Amino acid sequence: MLVADLPRTQESQALIERVQDLQDERTGKFLLDKRDVCLAQLDQGLKITSTIRGISVLWMLDARPRYPLRFIRELETIEGMIQLLESQNWVSAWMSSCDASSIYDLVRLEGHATPEWLAANFGWLDQHQDPETGYWGPNMGSKIWQGFGSTFHILIPYYIEKRPINYVERILETTLALQSNPDPFRQ
Repeated sequence: MLVADLPRTQESQALIERVQDLQDERTGKFLLDKRDVCLAQLDQGLKITSTIRGISVLWMLDARPRYPLRFIRELETIEGMIQLLESQNWVSAWMSSCDASSIYDLVRLEGHATPEWLAANFGWLDQHQDPETGYWGPNMGSKIWQGFGSTFHILIPYYIEKRPINYVERILETTLALQSNPDPFRQ
């Protein structure tokens, strides 16, 4: 049984309205709820991650955003998508990877992930994968454990699209080494 299959209550309707109230009418972006510490760390203007989360909550409750996602037009172009990926602060790889995977989610959900767009998206990710660790981020200045978190997010679109993953052996070796370290957050 899905949440959407449950009868709508006053509480669920209130939650729907609260989430819909976070959406910006002009752009369609979902703005941050300042009480969410994780989301409040995002310094990126498009708020991709908060938007995909807002849409996901609404879908789970069988509701939709109030306004069209106008801002996504920028991301549907290869140039816009690459510009956004390159503007991320990859030293904080975990947060950047949230947006990188959410870009894919939004463009795909909106039905605009053309073969060319997908090739450019995965091409950029492939070029920026660290050959030493297999992770995304360490070769751009992030800590290993940040790369571990970022790789988790980035691998999901690869799995969905059945894309080959580079450096699989390095990912496994790095992950096993990280897990065996008594203090992995120092790496």
